[in-house]
Amino acid sequence: LASKFGLPEEEEFTVLATMAGAEVVGTSYNHPLYPRTSPVLAGGDYITTESGTGLVHTAPGHGQEDYLTGLKHGLELLSPVDDAGKFTKEAGEMFEGMSVLGDGNAAVVEALEETKALLLAEDYGHKYPYDWR
Repeated sequence: LASKFGLPEEEEFTVLATMAGAEVVGTSYNHPLYPRTSPVLAGGDYITTESGTGLVHTAPGHGQEDYLTGLKHGLELLSPVDDAGKFTKEAGEMFEGMSVLGDGNAAVVEALEETKALLLAEDYGHKYPYDWR
């Protein structure tokens, strides 16, 4: 991790706290771009650590499992991406109409950098939009 951030070899991170996932459930976090607070939830059986960390976002407007998790926890149903893979107004007016996999992604990264909410950006082989679900 230190090398990803370009930390010199003689320096290291300081661990401030270590928490089990169950300790984080029930807390909340602030959206980095919009005045919105969201809860940290325990997801369903479809979330595992076999293909990642087990810490994932839930998008009730995209996929059956996420929809059911959203219903269970009373989450607002947002659909910020349309059938053509472009951001809708729900993603924010500054992103509306942009391709999620193209100029939209670059615009989101730039917005996060501008608000100093992005620690690191790197390419990642995500399942979207070809997810088996």
